[in-house]
Amino acid sequence: MADALIDDYLNNLAGQNPRSAITVGYYLKDFERFANETMRITVSQLVTALKDKELDVYSILQKYAGELNDHLYQTGKNTAKTINYKVKYAKRLLEYHDVEITQSKFRIKVKIPRNVDPELTPLDKEMIRKILNACDDIRLKTFVL
Repeated sequence: MADALIDDYLNNLAGQNPRSAITVGYYLKDFERFANETMRITVSQLVTALKDKELDVYSILQKYAGELNDHLYQTGKNTAKTINYKVKYAKRLLEYHDVEITQSKFRIKVKIPRNVDPELTPLDKEMIRKILNACDDIRLKTFVL
């Protein structure tokens, strides 16, 4: 069962695009789990504590990103891009409920894993020969060349 503040945010988002609300709801499940299991409070209580300046929003988001990195990224269940989306939508949820987050401080204090692009290597001569020799049709061979 989702927290009332998450439902409120998703209902607002569903007014623009219902499918986006479903996707964001999927991303926010981990944030709700983080609040319940790690912080031992509900999302509503977390937002109230952040508004009252009892907790630091940047340290909470950093802990959340660290937990996602440790439990999901290292085990191969999530990519760096997914973790980025989950932290981004948790931040937007907090901003929607009037928790002040400065973008420059957020970039400095909250570190998210970067996407690593695979190294592109060109085909070697032997592989090109094999491909060309495998072409039966002269038109296909010309196209490949």
